[in-house]
Amino acid sequence: MRDLLLRWFIILCLPSLPAAAQYRSLPTRDRTNGARTTEAVRAAIQQERVSVAEVLANERTTGLATIVSPTGYLVTKASLLHGDFSIRLANGKLFKTPPFVADSEEDIALIKIPDTDLQPVRWTGSSGLKSGHWIAGFEPAPQTLRIGIVSANRRPIERIGGVMGVQLGMDGEEVGGIQIDVVYPKSGAESAGLRENDILVSINGVSVLERELLRKAVMAHDPGETLDVGLRRDDQTMKLQVTLGDRDAIVDDLNNDLDFSGETSKRRSGFGEVIQHDAPIGARGMGGPLWSLEGTVYGVNIARYDRVATYALPSERVQQLIEQLKPRLDPPQE
Repeated sequence: MRDLLLRWFIILCLPSLPAAAQYRSLPTRDRTNGARTTEAVRAAIQQERVSVAEVLANERTTGLATIVSPTGYLVTKASLLHGDFSIRLANGKLFKTPPFVADSEEDIALIKIPDTDLQPVRWTGSSGLKSGHWIAGFEPAPQTLRIGIVSANRRPIERIGGVMGVQLGMDGEEVGGIQIDVVYPKSGAESAGLRENDILVSINGVSVLERELLRKAVMAHDPGETLDVGLRRDDQTMKLQVTLGDRDAIVDDLNNDLDFSGETSKRRSGFGEVIQHDAPIGARGMGGPLWSLEGTVYGVNIARYDRVATYALPSERVQQLIEQLKPRLDPPQE
């Protein structure tokens, strides 16, 4: 099936140009996502779209969910699920704040909705995937097909942890905490109202007097998590809530590159093993399936890293996590 589709791609693309120009340029309409190539792939997986749901918060789509059982189970990116959220199926059915359990290490959640007539995805093994393999995924509302290739070898992604977005100065008992020398623009610290010369005294109620203690306390949490930060400003003590950001986006040399990446995932590190691909799926497409050209599923998209890299958890790992999480979600049988 895949070889047939690839031959179809070539047949579709060649007639659009005079013979002399075929090897000099690509038509404008095919330079972004390859419109006709995308149509060919869509024909293979169109009927599978019913296996994809949307995750909504405040009536806005924040991610996707993958249906994994006809009896109401779905998986998605766990860090998308905070506060009140809803699941909307392809047929328009809406389920508000359904129960879920999460695996924090892989940032994946198993959700249960009261519906017993769902069409689950069809898993396929991912161990044979190599760089250059064709893959596909969806962006939400409306579901837009994106295609790409596996772009790197499978590997674990080291956990980085979040940052507040400050540069630290003097610390210790004489200072009474840790002084802030610089507050980085567009950081969680700036948004929360931290200022230069503030003295940090605690994180989530735990006293911090030295930089190393503060670093460990903060990096134990991921981007997108919120910390209670105690501080002293002049003669006043106060507590502010700081939402952690991604280190690359705040302090690294990759900042200029990320300006062109669009919206990236807040949690995008700390995974056991990932399939990396280059399909242009934004952060709101995380939690959805990573499709083969035959309409089966290699894994679940888990993190948009930058404009050319998206991570997916392999199908084998996702299925393993589902079996681990189910007992925590199902009520005990009497």
